[in-house]
Amino acid sequence: MIAELLDYNNNPLTAIDTDGGGSAGVPYDFINVEAIGEDSQKQWQSYVTYTIAQGTEQYNLSTRGNRLLLHCFDGRLRLFRINNVKEDSSGPKPIKYVTAFNMFQYDLKHTKVDAVKWPRQPTSLEVFRHVLSKTGWTLDNIDDFGSTRKVDDIQEQTTNAMDLLNTLTSQFGFEIDTYVRTSYGKILEQCVSVVKKRGSNKGQTIEYHHDMIGFTRTVDDDNFFTRLYGYDSNGNGIGPANNGVPYLENKKANDEFNQGRKYLEGAVVYDGGPNINAQALKEWLADQLDKASKLTYTYEITADYLEHVPEVGDTVLIVNFDVDPALTISARAYHIEYNASNPSQTTVTFGDFKELKIATPEAIQLLLNNHKLLGLIQDVKSGKKAASVQLITPTGKSWSKEDSSKTIIARVFVDGTNLTSYLSKSAFIWTKTNTVTGVHDLAWEAKHRDDGYQVTLDDGDVGTIICTIEGDYLKNGAELSISDNNSLFFDKKRVELPKDHWGDPIAGAFQYQWYDEVNQMLITSVAYGEGKKGQGNRSNADDTKYHRFKLDGTYVDSMVVQGGGHGSSFGAHLVNGVPEIWTLSTNTAGGNISLGRFKWVPNAVVNQGNGLEVIAKIPGIDGHWFRRISCDFEQGWVLSVMPGGPVEVLRVDDLLAGKWNPIYSFRIQQFGFNPVANTEPNFNTMQSNDIHFPYMFINSGDANKKDPRILSCINVVTESEVFHRENLLGTFGDQWVENYFEPETIGYYHDQEGPYVLQGFGMLATEHDTTYLHRTLFKTRLTVRDDSGDKKNYIDTDTGGEEENVA
Repeated sequence: MIAELLDYNNNPLTAIDTDGGGSAGVPYDFINVEAIGEDSQKQWQSYVTYTIAQGTEQYNLSTRGNRLLLHCFDGRLRLFRINNVKEDSSGPKPIKYVTAFNMFQYDLKHTKVDAVKWPRQPTSLEVFRHVLSKTGWTLDNIDDFGSTRKVDDIQEQTTNAMDLLNTLTSQFGFEIDTYVRTSYGKILEQCVSVVKKRGSNKGQTIEYHHDMIGFTRTVDDDNFFTRLYGYDSNGNGIGPANNGVPYLENKKANDEFNQGRKYLEGAVVYDGGPNINAQALKEWLADQLDKASKLTYTYEITADYLEHVPEVGDTVLIVNFDVDPALTISARAYHIEYNASNPSQTTVTFGDFKELKIATPEAIQLLLNNHKLLGLIQDVKSGKKAASVQLITPTGKSWSKEDSSKTIIARVFVDGTNLTSYLSKSAFIWTKTNTVTGVHDLAWEAKHRDDGYQVTLDDGDVGTIICTIEGDYLKNGAELSISDNNSLFFDKKRVELPKDHWGDPIAGAFQYQWYDEVNQMLITSVAYGEGKKGQGNRSNADDTKYHRFKLDGTYVDSMVVQGGGHGSSFGAHLVNGVPEIWTLSTNTAGGNISLGRFKWVPNAVVNQGNGLEVIAKIPGIDGHWFRRISCDFEQGWVLSVMPGGPVEVLRVDDLLAGKWNPIYSFRIQQFGFNPVANTEPNFNTMQSNDIHFPYMFINSGDANKKDPRILSCINVVTESEVFHRENLLGTFGDQWVENYFEPETIGYYHDQEGPYVLQGFGMLATEHDTTYLHRTLFKTRLTVRDDSGDKKNYIDTDTGGEEENVA
């Protein structure tokens, strides 16, 4: 975080780089505190505090009246005025404690608004412009009032612009953000944004014991009412706009919280002025009843160690399963203390709480399941429950002439739950003894002491092999975890997609998208349905079109793969700078089911024997053949997933030799998926998949909520689910609408900051009363568990576990 000190005329003086050390190595921290809540005046409690020791240029310039330009985390620049400086000379060096208040607040407090008698009902734009006219601040953005409430004339005795603005924002429920625009260090414009609600809902979740450090909850029904009368300041009620009835009531709340007894009555008076008509008064009363007919819970909640610090006004989901009843609320960030020395310890305080009893039940259930899993892990650590070890030898226990190595895999279960992903490498102790004498092979044990859950035996290696588990290395987190935060990576409205090379509209769903990181392009696959034509080239329902786009959505070129199938997953990598795609392939007659590959040739039409090479024939399973193909070229693996559930993992080298030889195989049903259609309500619409060995990523879900949108990560070696997350619409932002949300792409990538996945969806958003279908990609970070601090205790005696006799 950076701040700049400015003089009285906003000219730059010096910069403060808040990395925890000043230019002379003197430590200081920045704290940016902003408040926001139902009382919109709270947002003006906006200030910056910092401490700084003598010996720096910033110390000398931190004087009353100078300005502070703060570069905030949301990308905006906010201007503050140093109002208070306290000097303390009791220590080795004098220290200044500096407080700077929002410059907008200071300017408006010192500006008197001219009186005005409105000749007609003014627009919201006219009102706010008049209030700001003499302040030096410009109205940059304003949401429409959409209200029938009358704005009072501004009287001569109005004290200042700040008081008047507070009255307006309180009266109409608006919130205000202020910021400045600069060029070459000079402030060009001081801006005000008047909005119905600051911040957004990015789908962030904060959980007790994880990133919530303070929690109290108090319930109060003293101000609980189910019937409210409303009056203006002259005693007029809502009767003229409510069929003569002077009150509004909430029957549902009365039935639920008052057991249907006599309505709990109250009265409220509108204090925004006498000039409000009955209809507007009724609208205001409805808002008051909505608040009054809910039990009042008050909370004090603070959080730190946040991976992503919310912005002021952002809404987050907060859960605490250690209290009864369990806490599931949404809340808004209104108080943020930025720790410049250690941003992860930035503290956030929340307000504007709303109980969530029905909303987002799937997300809450998933968190609750994780909470139970952590309880199971604690039971193992405390000795309440015992773990069992299962050893698997995928290629058998006996050596043959064809075998050059053999693999033994350890899987760990507690109460039937596979917890292998929650064990670090140091948890697995492998020992080998002579089958006859029982003597330990110490050299072999030393060689394999860090192998983790899988050991590979050399040619002819025999003996009794035992795996023992050390519970000290059972972790609270899985080997790989996924962030709750999703950032928009690619977005294109379907109506804005151009026609392709052959003049056909690009209208079909983007079944899969591969990110060409080197060339900064996306290759998308689209099922090319029967009846489509491609400039004289025959097309049928088994064809696939591939389109290439720049990241800004600019169309580049296309290809048609005849017999390419649905296109729901494919593998791709660059060969000599040119994309090479591996995918399912049939010949044009519909037979010869194979794994094929082709190089990208702009606007070409390819098929088997003509631009598409057959790598290996694919056998059927239970009479079915269709597969979704994914590739991990970096480590040499190919993933095949069938719609009915069979999963196979194969080596690239075997496939290049023409062999379809699965090394690992299982069924997706083992992880709670039911991929068989027409079994409502308990089926899963399988979409796409990807592999980064040993992890398989798979997503499911339909556009119309028939089944949940699940993203699952599975370790294909241990057959343990690493994480299981339901994708909820709200976790991807608040611009999307509910009636269409279909998962498509899932792809694994990594950059300098670490691994991440790209998730693709078909989504709807409304813009100017028109709903548009979007093709999107979202970037979601993955975190690899850090086990580097584990120190293994080597055990060379039999302490129990599973054994294998390899002969």
